[in-house]
Amino acid sequence: PREASPPLTMDDNAADPASYPSYDSIETDRAHQNSSPFSKNTDKHQEGGDYVEYVDYVDEGTDALQTFLHLVKGYIGPGCLALPWAFSILGIGWGITAVLVVGALTSYNALVLVHLKNSECSSHRASYSDIGEAGYGLGFRSFVDVSVISIQLAVCTVFLTLVGENVSAVMLQYFEPVDGSLFYSLVSRRGVMTFVALPSALGLSAIPNLTILATTTAIATALLFLTFAIMGVIIALNWDVEANHVDHEWSEVILAVAAIMYSWEGDQLILPVETAMANPGRFLYVFLGAMTTVAVVFTLFATACSVSFGDVDNGSVTAFLMHHADAYAGAGLVYAANFAASLSILLTYPLQLFPATVLMGQIVARRRARRTPPDKDVPPDGGVARPYSGLEGDSFPLRACLVLATYALAISIPHVQEMISLAGAVSGAATSLIIPPLLQIRFAEMRAIRILSFALLVIGILFGIFGTYSSVEEIIENNAAGRSS
Repeated sequence: PREASPPLTMDDNAADPASYPSYDSIETDRAHQNSSPFSKNTDKHQEGGDYVEYVDYVDEGTDALQTFLHLVKGYIGPGCLALPWAFSILGIGWGITAVLVVGALTSYNALVLVHLKNSECSSHRASYSDIGEAGYGLGFRSFVDVSVISIQLAVCTVFLTLVGENVSAVMLQYFEPVDGSLFYSLVSRRGVMTFVALPSALGLSAIPNLTILATTTAIATALLFLTFAIMGVIIALNWDVEANHVDHEWSEVILAVAAIMYSWEGDQLILPVETAMANPGRFLYVFLGAMTTVAVVFTLFATACSVSFGDVDNGSVTAFLMHHADAYAGAGLVYAANFAASLSILLTYPLQLFPATVLMGQIVARRRARRTPPDKDVPPDGGVARPYSGLEGDSFPLRACLVLATYALAISIPHVQEMISLAGAVSGAATSLIIPPLLQIRFAEMRAIRILSFALLVIGILFGIFGTYSSVEEIIENNAAGRSS
């Protein structure tokens, strides 16, 4: 018979746990049992033979508008600036088709994850990794963890890099320092300008939860649409300019599709955003509205840039305009657009860091729980410092370590865009196109659903293979060209 350890109690001098509405009180049951660790109406998962139970004290949650803003801003980011380059390769017609197809695939797979979380996992706060463990065990959970953490940290690395480069460009344009001077040497260095953004990134990462982060996200969204408004003026000023269209090799098509795939890299936010919603029953309608908005913004922005600027040969359309300032009107507006975009990117940084924070916090909590001796009473926080955000294992030092890791990558890797392209082809394909259909095959009962999932799985695997090959080939060619020059 199962012999459970006595229930845990708070210390007499400790505060009532009810006074911590955002705190997960962790109670560890160290007895073994044969039933499924994901059985219904329990909130337990197996960890090396032990069963860890989580009791949630849920905050008020986000409303429909806040959820909509989180989703829209989570998807519309720096990746949108690469769409004109992708459309230049694919053409407007095929570019729009690619945006809609990739968007439909990633959105469907995101809803699959939400459905599996609510139907197969006992906790409403189950993560992407929890679903993976429920389907294929701890080994698959680790694979999901690595995929999600790597793609989110890679995206955050790009964010810091773009902020540094854009701030540097704006400083050089505004102050016009003398070439060779100390001031010029400082503002022209991307690493220095990225370091200027580091304190802000650390401060923003300390925002504890999505409810409080909603205000920052709203400001970032406003700045992003201000960027689009400025770009709209630039497009209007150059609408009559004869666009230069260049034919591209078919080998570049997969890179263009990969860029569009990167633009849709926001699905890792779906589960935490849905979990934070006060009324999850309305999530489907909010999600569909947000994805429709994102698709419209993507297609209109990329089409207008392609018509106005012609062949865009840079992954950032604002960088392209800077390099060709003499050929287009409104050069000053380009710098204004870069400044607004940089601030928007910086304010979005904590939202993109959030999924990695959730998973890393869970890893820390599980490791500390395993190290606790079986005969030792487990404190109410499960041996982990009391999380101020309601996330297990979460703390500001953990978040600071993640921020510093992205900063180190941003200043140490010379071709960060190529690194992100490769990460998107590998981890992006895994998290958005491969893992969701794999999980649906595991749980689906209808044969038609299993066939559909298998077809989507094949598409994801092929995209991952060809995208990775093309990205690696591009990195090798660019490095060889750099050495020869």
